[in-house]
Amino acid sequence: SNHVCCVSNFGNNNKSNFIVGNMVVVLEDGTKLEVKIKPIDIVKFERKFNVPVSRLNDEQRYEWLLYLAWLASKRNGVTEDYDNWIDKVEELDISGGADLKV
Repeated sequence: SNHVCCVSNFGNNNKSNFIVGNMVVVLEDGTKLEVKIKPIDIVKFERKFNVPVSRLNDEQRYEWLLYLAWLASKRNGVTEDYDNWIDKVEELDISGGADLKV
């Protein structure tokens, strides 16, 4: 199991690991970034939006998902601010059990 300890049990219907799985971001120039959501990203997400990450089980707001992907991308060398970065995003693929592709 690749679950992270403290968030592995919030899901249901086999979605429990989608938030700690990998996301694949495809930028308009064809660049593919595979990023893994870590606990630090979840904490920053909760502070920014003032919602528990478990809300993503019921309400998958695109901005929330993109924000998590951006946080993870920043740890992997992305330097643009959030608004500039999302302007370049062509596609977001969330894996890890959610069967959600937006």
